[in-house]
Amino acid sequence: MHIRLTLALTITLVTAGPASPVRAQERESLRPTPQQFTQLKRDAEKAFLQNEPKLALTLAAQARRAMPDDLEIYSILVRAHLALGQIPEAEKQAQWMLDLRTEHPLSLQRAADVREAIGQFDGAIALLNDAFGRVRTPQEKAAILTQAARLQRKAGREASAQRLIEEAYKLMPQEPKP
Repeated sequence: MHIRLTLALTITLVTAGPASPVRAQERESLRPTPQQFTQLKRDAEKAFLQNEPKLALTLAAQARRAMPDDLEIYSILVRAHLALGQIPEAEKQAQWMLDLRTEHPLSLQRAADVREAIGQFDGAIALLNDAFGRVRTPQEKAAILTQAARLQRKAGREASAQRLIEEAYKLMPQEPKP
């Protein structure tokens, strides 16, 4: 009896098309739980911060399959692709972020990262200026100012870079001056 049941289930799975209820149930059972998704996202961010962009890319791609519209996952994908020198792929992921949430500061920051990677410093600075106006916390503002200062330096505008660093320092006086 057990063999017949197993055989019947196998035949059902093999002959079921991709739109069948059996396949849908199978896909759903493979989807990570919300806790697993959160852990995947944390692990991807940790891998990126530990200078393991390939691992971060793998983990973020898994998480994206589970939650295809999460901006933080796309952010990790953009940064990992840039770290690996895969600029066209980073650009594609940044564009997805902008398509999902055009005016979100994280989307604008990652688009600025891509612009920086291709040497379009003024375009990157414009994106960061837009992002700066959309963030609320002093930490977020200071992070954007610091990123903009780095771009100003790359563009050869040392005085502007220094002014931005001083503004960031005013927002976060307990942080050490770079």
